[in-house]
Amino acid sequence: MKVLYISIGHVAAGVKQKLTDKAASLRDQGVDIAVCWVGSNVVVEREENHQVSIGVNQSRAISIGKLFFFWRLSVVFEQYKIYSTLYSHLQNQKFDFLLFRYPVADYFLWRFMSRFPGKVIFEHNTIEENELRIRQSGSFYYRYFLWGEQVFGKKVRSLARGLIGVTPEITRWQEKISNSLTPCCTITNGIDVTRVKERKENPYRGNELRLLLLAGSAAPWHGVDILLNSIDQYKGEIKVHCCIAGAILPELRDRIISIKNVSLLSDQTGEQLDRLIDECHIGIGSLGFKDSFLTQASTLKVREYWSRGLPFIVGYSDADLIDNQEMTPFYLKVNTEDRFAMEEVISFASRVYSIPHATQQMRKLAMDHIHYPIKAKAYAQFLKGLLK
Repeated sequence: MKVLYISIGHVAAGVKQKLTDKAASLRDQGVDIAVCWVGSNVVVEREENHQVSIGVNQSRAISIGKLFFFWRLSVVFEQYKIYSTLYSHLQNQKFDFLLFRYPVADYFLWRFMSRFPGKVIFEHNTIEENELRIRQSGSFYYRYFLWGEQVFGKKVRSLARGLIGVTPEITRWQEKISNSLTPCCTITNGIDVTRVKERKENPYRGNELRLLLLAGSAAPWHGVDILLNSIDQYKGEIKVHCCIAGAILPELRDRIISIKNVSLLSDQTGEQLDRLIDECHIGIGSLGFKDSFLTQASTLKVREYWSRGLPFIVGYSDADLIDNQEMTPFYLKVNTEDRFAMEEVISFASRVYSIPHATQQMRKLAMDHIHYPIKAKAYAQFLKGLLK
């Protein structure tokens, strides 16, 4: 079975690693798969080490973007160029499936799919229309893709060969949109546990609690505002310091800088991230999903904390933690409105750091539940079923 795993546009370093690791695990399951990166930031077209890079010339879209009023048409030219370039690259190739990290529907995706009937599979990490509805005020691009979802969302899902959701909630939504015409399954996000470093022992001693939020890309569902409200509200004797690493919403930057016990860091990778994890006691998962477009999620930062053995808190139902009794002692689900009680997190830290070898236990459970070879078996099974 030959598969091309396609990602369009810029992706964060963590997401890029996720796709690369997933493809490697699928190859171990006998799937001939390469990852294809498509975007204007790719200078030349190249293929190496099971990865394909396709550069898209967006000079015309950039020129249109500088024009008064007509700048809104730049996204149309961008989308046209992306799919025409991708079609030119693929039209003479042989493959069984094109597995897309879902790029959001519009006319150009629908037209592209009509040229490859029965070949396209979508991987969905969110309920796209609901997310775009929340974000549409931030950019005309979000409004364009919201319109695209509303007009072409059902069409492209019905034409797809299969749909994969990373939570049961997301899968049910995609199945509903496709009118149950397309095979669906749920495969939660994973991580290559062996690739990340196990956290060094750094017990919480009851005098200073160090929190860590890996923000990745700027998004409202990280709940940075909820975290800051909770830190501001806490007036206890125990010192609480929080590190926020990655991109944040611009309107929160000045507030973060004004809080002396919060540090804003750039995106951390490699040895920098290893040291930061070692220094902190509690990881902060996403806090801002409540009353928005998702109640379940499968976030990468929680998998990063879990696999390294860093206890964490979440403000949502994680698909790999639901009914997972073994993991119950190692994480705390907080009820978030506009803040949570820091005293509750401090109590959790005292409990979890009294468990012998907590880091090693968490890492073992990560190998059992979220390690990529486990996810790859489910992927390979679904793909092979679609071939029949």
